[in-house]
Formats: sequence, structure tokens, C-alpha cells
Amino acid sequence: MGDTAHQAFTLTITPPAPLVITFPSSCCPAGTVGTTYAQNFFLSGGVAPYIWSIAAGQLPPGLSLAASPPAVLSGTPTTAGTFTFTVRVTDSTGAHTDEQGSITIS
Repeated sequence: MGDTAHQAFTLTITPPAPLVITFPSSCCPAGTVGTTYAQNFFLSGGVAPYIWSIAAGQLPPGLSLAASPPAVLSGTPTTAGTFTFTVRVTDSTGAHTDEQGSITIS
């Protein structure tokens, strides 16, 4: 017969840190019609995998946000103006956070 042993133990599960979107500087530097543009978005906290999206507003025509990391707003703008939008990142638990952004294209 096999021997058995029992041991009591405690397991503490710490919840993940809240999601936070960060930038190397304020979002977003100005761009120029017809000139390649790129802005990286970074995050901390949450639980991978992550999905990035534009939750409100409008990006300049010609730019798009990559839905999966690394999150990069990139492309070649085709229209001048000031465009305001909300960047959202959602983690695998459904938690999300938003960050306002604005780009002026000349």
C-alpha cells in the first residue's frame, strides 16, 4: 500500500496591478500631411493578452492603431486638422483603461 501525507498551507493570490497607459511624452506630437507618423503607447498592470482600440473620437485619416502590442499609432496622415480621440486598452479579464489624445496635422 502507498503512504499518504497531508500538509496544510496558505496560498495568497494578489490581484493584478491596475492598467495604466503611459507615453514617453504627452500624446501626441504633431504630424504633417504626407509624412510618415508613429507614436508608441505603453502600459503597465493588468493581465495579458491586451487589446488596444480607439474608444471615441477620430484619428487623422491615414493613421491607425495596432490592436495588439506593441501598440503603435502609425501611418501617413492625409488630412490637416486637429483630431481628438480616446485610446483604450482592455486586458484578458475585461478590465480596461482610457487615455485622451490629440494630434494636430499640418
